[in-house]
Amino acid sequence: MQYVWDFSVVWVEWPKLLVGLGYTLLLTILSFALSVLLGMIICGLRVSSVRPIAFLAGVYIEFMRLTPLLVQMLWIYTSLALIAGIALSPFVAGLFALSMNSAAFLAEIFRSGLRSIPKGQYEATAVLGFTPWQSMRRIIGPQVFRTILPPLGSGWVSAFKDTSLLAVLGVPELLTQAQVISSATFRPLEVFITVGLIYLALAYPQALLVEHFYSRRKMQTRA
Repeated sequence: MQYVWDFSVVWVEWPKLLVGLGYTLLLTILSFALSVLLGMIICGLRVSSVRPIAFLAGVYIEFMRLTPLLVQMLWIYTSLALIAGIALSPFVAGLFALSMNSAAFLAEIFRSGLRSIPKGQYEATAVLGFTPWQSMRRIIGPQVFRTILPPLGSGWVSAFKDTSLLAVLGVPELLTQAQVISSATFRPLEVFITVGLIYLALAYPQALLVEHFYSRRKMQTRA
């Protein structure tokens, strides 16, 4: 039996997809901003001269990087309510899970950026009388930022795609809306093809921008 394509259902249900897209973009922005902040804090703990603190930060990083994000998401949503009596909404639980997971990866990106700066520069800023904060803000920080910008861009793209996992929690983001529409219209092919194209249309320019940053970084390194 030949399948009859009908994309009119997508046009009719388009407002719901726009609502889902709004949630997706909001979650991407909020989770990435939180993960950058948490990542810098964790990086600071990881490079601490106090070994127990550095060790615990390293354990956190490895745990978050080596366990599935979906498991972390479900654990935060269900286990916190059972163990600590903290009931989080699906949106908040998903936001925390995305941020905490991404922060572990970003912490290592920040740490690699710090390690890329020659040790002599740190010593030179100390000889010139710079405080650690002044040294980071004026000398070290700008160099680190240029180094980590390409992988930071990759982290942003990953954060955008990972929001789709929140469909498991029922957060009304783009994939959740697509599942609802698909169930109501019995048109999964048309709906999920459209949603896939939406993700591609938004993620592809971001990926090209990241590739541009990588290319510029390689040229600067060779120069």
